[in-house]
Amino acid sequence: MGVDNIFGPVDIAISGLRAQGKQIEVISSNVANARTTDAGKGNP
Repeated sequence: MGVDNIFGPVDIAISGLRAQGKQIEVISSNVANARTTDAGKGNP
């Protein structure tokens, strides 16, 4: 198994971890703003 064959699965794993991190970021933002109705411009 060559070195190039090792990095493919690692790149896939990194991509998946980044996607999961973004998902957690969005969920935590939604939880933090769950009771917020003001969009910052005075409009709902």
